[in-house]
Amino acid sequence: ELVQKIVIYEPSFEFEPRIENGNLHPARQAFSKVFGPTYDIARTGDLRAAIMYGAEVNYGLGPGGFAQLEQDIQTVILDDAHTMMPGLLAEPGEPMTVAELNKITCPTLIIRGMETHARYRLMTDSTCAALPNADLLEIPGVGHDGPVQAPAQFSQAVLNFLDTSTGSRPTHVT
Repeated sequence: ELVQKIVIYEPSFEFEPRIENGNLHPARQAFSKVFGPTYDIARTGDLRAAIMYGAEVNYGLGPGGFAQLEQDIQTVILDDAHTMMPGLLAEPGEPMTVAELNKITCPTLIIRGMETHARYRLMTDSTCAALPNADLLEIPGVGHDGPVQAPAQFSQAVLNFLDTSTGSRPTHVT
């Protein structure tokens, strides 16, 4: 009763055990291949370089693309380096179970970019299916950085969801 609504942008948690034949396995492998150098850089201790490289990969910016981000966005990402990178390097915990997610009954809006990585797409689909009152909304033309690339569409979707008594039922925003 304390939590009345939840908004999640591209959930990045998994509740599938890390098995070779799971649905997420191919997407996890593809993601690791592209994102792997981020972890390699972080292991050298250069968390700033790691988060910059990770942002370029995750947001599809290309080499040197971090410098093209607005300064305030760069600042937020760099400020996260000291907490995010060690967390990413930690051993993964036990994944949540579908039964645990089924206990979350408040209206939940899950948002993703239509151009996101396959891994995030699968995690979004499986999370949405596991939450009994979840609705999925897609923002066209953006990936994992949707709130940065399309702040007006993201903010409006969240505000519309919070303003309704039952949640939101859209499948995409324009």
